[in-house]
Amino acid sequence: MTVPPAGTVVALEDATTAFEEVIKLNPKVLEARIQLSQLHLLRSNPQLALQYAEEAANLATDNAPAHLVLARALTANGDAKRAEAVLKVLIADAPKAGAVHAALGEVMLLRGDTAAAKKAFDQALAFDPSSLDALRGL
Repeated sequence: MTVPPAGTVVALEDATTAFEEVIKLNPKVLEARIQLSQLHLLRSNPQLALQYAEEAANLATDNAPAHLVLARALTANGDAKRAEAVLKVLIADAPKAGAVHAALGEVMLLRGDTAAAKKAFDQALAFDPSSLDALRGL
């Protein structure tokens, strides 16, 4: 694993602090929780990522970005079963969402099913040829 440049770490910490302040000021701000979950995934803190993702998904039960970050946080925590269930609902609602298929590929890798992972990453690229997540998975 590569170590990010020092400025990047500081920027991630500053962003985390800023979004935590937003939530203190307005506890119902969904986007702050989504961003905090993503930041904690970047900072290799999957448990906090999951906490914020679950809060976001509970605040907005029909919000696709909240559920996508929830699936990613579940995957980072090793919960392939729950992550796959969340992603299957998202795929049913938006079958051509490349990011969702890329996330499913990550779940399949976690399960050790490389054939299903490749299929999901290929689908992600078909729907979004610029998907870095899908390219990283292949």
